[in-house]
Amino acid sequence: MWAIGSRLLPASPLKTGTAGRRQTLLELAESYNLMGQLHRLRFDPGSPLIGQTVSHAQLRTRYGLTVVGIGQSERSTEVVSPALANTEFHHADALYVVGQDAAVAHLCATERLSRLLIQESQQRSLVQELGMVEVMLPPDSELIGQTLRQAAFRTHHGLSVLGIRRNRQPLPGNLIEEKLAFGDTLLIAGAWKQISLLQGEQKHFLVLNLPAELSDIAPAYRQAPFALAILLAMVALMAFGIVSNVAAVLLAALAMGLFRCLRMEDAYRSINWPSLVVIAGMLPLAKALEQTGGVTLISDGLVAGLGGFGPLVLLAGVFLLAALV
Repeated sequence: MWAIGSRLLPASPLKTGTAGRRQTLLELAESYNLMGQLHRLRFDPGSPLIGQTVSHAQLRTRYGLTVVGIGQSERSTEVVSPALANTEFHHADALYVVGQDAAVAHLCATERLSRLLIQESQQRSLVQELGMVEVMLPPDSELIGQTLRQAAFRTHHGLSVLGIRRNRQPLPGNLIEEKLAFGDTLLIAGAWKQISLLQGEQKHFLVLNLPAELSDIAPAYRQAPFALAILLAMVALMAFGIVSNVAAVLLAALAMGLFRCLRMEDAYRSINWPSLVVIAGMLPLAKALEQTGGVTLISDGLVAGLGGFGPLVLLAGVFLLAALV
């Protein structure tokens, strides 16, 4: 039991410590003085930016703002995608930009945009689709001596440079004309897939810090065969009645954890504890109603009051009662 339990319990902070710990996205942003500089905007009617592409709009050059993502509404939810050089602005899009508050105010007044709040669901979508990484320029990098405009990160890599640190100090202002130097560290943002590809670009820069969130986004490809085998075994157990369905599901969940198809830290984080508490509280309440005759009283009352109007009305009454109670 100890051997199994030690693999299922999340790692203790006291044992792991902070050595070798990856920085989070917030910590990376803070190290470049970018905290609070992510803004969500919408296009007002008649905005001259509608129909333009990211590269043609030149918001970095004109306003010192970096477009990192485009939000598009799909079935009452917003899906965020990375802003590429050829991405075109549409009137229903939400624009995610990084920059100073004064620059955002200037952009909104000049180009007819309005600010929007960033809701929790949109934050989750952002982290799911977009990330950041810190890279350093080696001495033989071809980017040394080039400006950010000449380097054209968005065109060549599908990524955007949010900040530059030189001698461990973040450089202020609009960096579009800043010449890159040996030892500079750059904070780059974009799609997680493009960020992962940077590790193969050692000729131009070295990847220093991949954020901690990357391990939550990237799927565990090596464990895919184990996950598939566990799924097939669970279906076989249920189909042939070897064990009960509940036991088959529990065994499959246990196997997923043992074979590291799912990290137990992620499993614990995914539990909706308020819902679990509500369910646990409802069980004794339901038992008490059953033993005291409350269930019979309620059901008889519903049938007597609504049964004569047909099954649909009776079902609607049950639904309303459950929703109100």
